[in-house]
Amino acid sequence: MWGGEFPILEPDRTRCRRPSGLRMRERGDGWAVLQWNSGSGDSYRVTVEGPDDTVVYETADTTLRLDSLVPEAFYWVKLQSLCRYQHHAYDSTLLNPGVAQFGFRNFSAGLSGVDADLRVEVYPNPASGCLVLEAGDDSPVRAVLTDLGGREIMAVDFRATATLDVSRLAAGPYLLRLTTPTASSVRKVVVQ
Repeated sequence: MWGGEFPILEPDRTRCRRPSGLRMRERGDGWAVLQWNSGSGDSYRVTVEGPDDTVVYETADTTLRLDSLVPEAFYWVKLQSLCRYQHHAYDSTLLNPGVAQFGFRNFSAGLSGVDADLRVEVYPNPASGCLVLEAGDDSPVRAVLTDLGGREIMAVDFRATATLDVSRLAAGPYLLRLTTPTASSVRKVVVQ
């Protein structure tokens, strides 16, 4: 077989799943520790995006340094899983396009709007028909979808799961505000 051809296999895409349950486990002055509950992936890429969707910070660590961020600005934390595959001299890395994310406002006195304990999955994102919301426990959740100017488009109160019909909305970005009795979160949702 040496000198001959051999097939090169791609990474197993079913093993490299979208991360889930991304949240802030703890936070302090200028730092925050992230946690997620996905066992898939050999490593992860964490990015922090600014208000204009530009990447301002990227790491593979679970600790974010927030002291270099502009006060009063809104940021998105996004997490993607990476899976490596090696066959002889061939080395490939698959980046899962699925993103776990949450938003926060970086106040000079600390962080606000983070989902410190909020475990609600929102998918698919981008969405074209329906947006599914799944809570990690049986706590009551209020979901409010707004445009970027803060105008309320629709709202729903639910436990466990809910579906929002976004098929009639104009294409573009929206904000989804999620609130429970103990936590709150803002997620960016894109309608196609």
